[in-house]
Amino acid sequence: MPEIVPPPGLNRYRATEPDLRLIESTFELVEENVHLRLLGTPTSNADYATYGEGLYFFLLNFDGAKFKIYLGRTNALRRRMR
Repeated sequence: MPEIVPPPGLNRYRATEPDLRLIESTFELVEENVHLRLLGTPTSNADYATYGEGLYFFLLNFDGAKFKIYLGRTNALRRRMR
């Protein structure tokens, strides 16, 4: 089977081990293994009611490598994750 190669521009967002340690020590994991979908389809049944405003961060796992793909801010994580 041919090796899957990430798109060329994606490599600049590769998360290094120091990046991952910093993320783990700075952010609280609220959802794992989420498959993002379009058109308002729910991504999970998790309840984010205890999480208010703040920053959220998405990592992409691509063939075993992690990439920093999104950082956002919200005043209602529950609404944002819906």
